[in-house]
Amino acid sequence: MKDSAYAYGAELLDSLRPIPLKLSEKATYVKVDSAMHTRYLKTIQNLSQMAYTGYYPFKYWEYGPYYTTYSYNALEGERLRVGFLTTQGLMKKTRFGGHLAYGLGDEQFKYRGKITKYYGFKKWRYFEFEHLNDFKILSASDNAFQEDNILASLTRRVDPKYTHTIRSRFTWSHEWQKGINNAITLNTERLIPIGSLTYTTPKDESVNELNIHSVKIGGRFALHEKFIQYGFRRLSLLTTKPRINYAYTHGFKVENTGFEFQKVEIDIADRYYFGYLGFLDLKLFGSKIWGQLPYPLLLNHQGNDSYYFDNEAFNLMNPFEFVSDQQVSVIGKYNFNGLVFNRLPVIKKMHLRSFLFARGVYGSLNDKHEKLILLPDGLTALDEPYLETGFGIENIFKIIRLDFIWRLTNVSSSDLQQFGVTFDIVPNF
Repeated sequence: MKDSAYAYGAELLDSLRPIPLKLSEKATYVKVDSAMHTRYLKTIQNLSQMAYTGYYPFKYWEYGPYYTTYSYNALEGERLRVGFLTTQGLMKKTRFGGHLAYGLGDEQFKYRGKITKYYGFKKWRYFEFEHLNDFKILSASDNAFQEDNILASLTRRVDPKYTHTIRSRFTWSHEWQKGINNAITLNTERLIPIGSLTYTTPKDESVNELNIHSVKIGGRFALHEKFIQYGFRRLSLLTTKPRINYAYTHGFKVENTGFEFQKVEIDIADRYYFGYLGFLDLKLFGSKIWGQLPYPLLLNHQGNDSYYFDNEAFNLMNPFEFVSDQQVSVIGKYNFNGLVFNRLPVIKKMHLRSFLFARGVYGSLNDKHEKLILLPDGLTALDEPYLETGFGIENIFKIIRLDFIWRLTNVSSSDLQQFGVTFDIVPNF
């Protein structure tokens, strides 16, 4: 019995040995391998990576994001920027990154520097320190265009309101298992109004800057979440289970600067399948602030100043239009998954997909906050729930998505856009 098992094992090992190549096959293999390392194909590979990540790779560092090299806005005029990230070719577990920008109109330099030290890749774990001195749009979502993205310059519906932000931030992030992690962030920040933004007290006194000192503890719970990892990057493939993100922030004073406050945030996202009828993506978000704060630190509802669709924002709401100290919102999208267009003979060959969506938010604001800083013109509390809805078509030429949106509430002003068409670039090959 032992001899037969040994013989089977030897046969198995022998079957796993490389099969000898014939001379012609070896020559073909060498040619293919050599071709894959030519400068031309390497450039094509690098350009493909740049299109996906925004960075053009070299051996030790990457240049980018390329779409922020040149942009323009009403405040800075033309803006030039150079940025970089290091690769594992330089250091295996430490990444450096940053940018330097210059406005030709305001003649000011802006910059950002970041260092990330990884102590786990199989389980995503790292320490990170960042220092920023630049102009930011505080009411923009994390999914929005960067302020200096050239497409943001080309597709804006309204002029953005910037805040000069000087921030130092330290983050510790620890993944316990795939999809379950926690993070602690220490943050100190100076907000300086620029352009049309002002910080004015009820006594008509101007405030030059606001200081914030805070600690944020948060995490994510998404069982069985899967990822694709390469180098210092990791892409989530999501999960069939609900995804929960949560955070608690505590603000405090340091040497009589800053504000005492507490903030709780939670969002839950999930997908529900209905067989051949399609599927529904649903996201619920709630947050509440305790304490007395000036408007830049409250819940400035995330609007969109661009014709480019933002998955995380209200796309016909202007940034800095509404503010609350407690709110609940819902985002829903029903994808027919070919149920409609597949029944149309000509359209079916184009593989188009249709969907319906609706987004709403309800919030309230306590009058006590304006005892610190008055709300600027155009920024108000929500008088009624905000709601927008519409339909869309995606997979146009396998890359374009179009959304047709109607704003249903808070439309008393004729200056507000009540209908709009937005686009998105969603490759689907």
